[in-house]
Amino acid sequence: MARKNRKQLLKVAANNIRNTVGYIRLSVANKDESCSVENQKLIIEQWAAEHELPIDHFYIDANHTGSNFDRPAFRQMLADIDAGHIECILVEDFLLWLEIRRGCSTSTRNNRLAAIHAFYTYLQYEAPHFLERCQEILSIS
Repeated sequence: MARKNRKQLLKVAANNIRNTVGYIRLSVANKDESCSVENQKLIIEQWAAEHELPIDHFYIDANHTGSNFDRPAFRQMLADIDAGHIECILVEDFLLWLEIRRGCSTSTRNNRLAAIHAFYTYLQYEAPHFLERCQEILSIS
């Protein structure tokens, strides 16, 4: 599959998506107000409105570490994906945010992208019925 950039994927995906949810996680260590649950939710809602994607609801894990997937809302979201209740998950574009707002280096950004790719590689084996969707996400560079 040829690599696509995010704008190409969003244009194709927005036309066919129903059952959209948002996922928000607030780090245990992060006390920066710009990262708050409310701010992340606002950013996701604004993006969804611009792309005409109504959000059914949000899964929110506040004060949970990102070093593992043992988070209640995340686990519930995976169960809902398996049950076929979710087609699209919106998460704040934190890769770009890391570079611009937090001043993180490209290597830090790439480490985060590698973590996303690792998760979707894992998910395609755990939920093979989402294989095509996982591969679309894995094609993002």
